[in-house]
Order: sequence, then structure tokens, then C-alpha cells
Amino acid sequence: RVVALQQSLTSYPRLCKYRYMIVDIATWMLIVLTLPTQNATARMRIWRGLKSLGCAALRDGAWLLPETAATRQGLETLVDETRAAGGTAWLLRLDADNAQSVAFSGMFDRTSAYAELLADMAHFDPLAENVTTANKFLKALRRRYETLVEQDYFPGAGKVEAEARLLTLEATLASRLSPNE
Repeated sequence: RVVALQQSLTSYPRLCKYRYMIVDIATWMLIVLTLPTQNATARMRIWRGLKSLGCAALRDGAWLLPETAATRQGLETLVDETRAAGGTAWLLRLDADNAQSVAFSGMFDRTSAYAELLADMAHFDPLAENVTTANKFLKALRRRYETLVEQDYFPGAGKVEAEARLLTLEATLASRLSPNE
């Protein structure tokens, strides 16, 4: 991982919403939010929006993301929602030095999330389960994987391993459902 960061601190391709984006790990977006305490619905909606983008919390009300067109758009939407709910919001662009970029990118390490997903995949046997149950469980694993990939701005070996394992499980279940194909 450190070698990859040393090789190129300028850009890194990432799969998001089924297309590749370029993540400039030296440029970051910082969103600073303050919400009125009486609007719990807005607070929850905005918190879920931050979580779905994969933001890293720097402290209460301060969230960080690598800058891409998609992350900028998502954060701008959250700024608008925050202001509409009566809160205050600032969206700032940060140009970090190499040491800061390495520290920031470490906040987006999804290794443990991939490990948990792989552990769940290891406990799943598409041949031993009831077909309906197996299909539901496999679809849930696929959704978890896709959500994780969308929030993985610096993918590594865990993504590749999880994708390969998931494709194997899907192929095994498909062969069980259609044995003559």
C-alpha cells in the first residue's frame, strides 16, 4: 500500500457506480456542518448521506473525502440539504502535502470491511443451503460488496479477493439452479 502511494500521489483509478473515476489523493474535500438540534429527521438524513458517500469524520461536524466530480456533487447536495434544514455548511477544497495525503488516505482503508465480508462469504456454502435461502443470502452479500466498492476510494487486494470469491459463489449457485447449462 505504501509502495502504491509512493509510486503515484497524483491519481488513482477507482470503480464507483460501475465506472472508473480518478481520485487525486493530494486534493481533498472537507465539509463542515452544524445542524439545529430540533430537526432530528434532517440530522439523520444528512448523516446517512455522509455515511453513504464513505466520508471520514475528522471531528464532530467535519467530514473528509477525496475530491472527485461525484464526491463534490454528493457533498454539494448535503450542503444544500443542511442549509435548507436551517443549519450551516461549508464545503472546502484542501490541497494536502504528501504526509497529510498519506494520513488522510489511511482514514479510508477498507481492509477490515473486506475481511468481514470475506469471512461471511467463507461461512456460506451455496450447495448446503436451501436454494431460496442461498439466493437471498448471496444477493445480500452482493449488495454489501457493491456498497463497499462505492465507498472504497483506494482499493487494494481485499477488493480483488472479495470480488473473485463472490463471483465464484455466484457461479456455484447458478450451476446449481441451472445444472444443464
